[in-house]
Amino acid sequence: MFKGMNPIFWVGLAIMYGLTFTFMIIEMANPGFTYNAKIAGVPAIFFYLLIFMNLVVNVVIAWAWFYFPEQEDKRREQMAEESGVSAGGS
Repeated sequence: MFKGMNPIFWVGLAIMYGLTFTFMIIEMANPGFTYNAKIAGVPAIFFYLLIFMNLVVNVVIAWAWFYFPEQEDKRREQMAEESGVSAGGS
């Protein structure tokens, strides 16, 4: 099922789940941390989960999942043209 998956997929998954579990462990290890830690009077959870994790991390990972395979395909096509081998089917 996962054979042939681009390595950037696994890197993105490791980043996303690694950050998620890191924040989860920090919240579990520090009683009252979730709503008592504040940034400018707002609970820190709104910044690091709602803004950072949902917007920044997911957008960067989605961009990477699109950009790097596209660059690899372009590189393969360029190498195929240079060697005289057809990159397309039929």
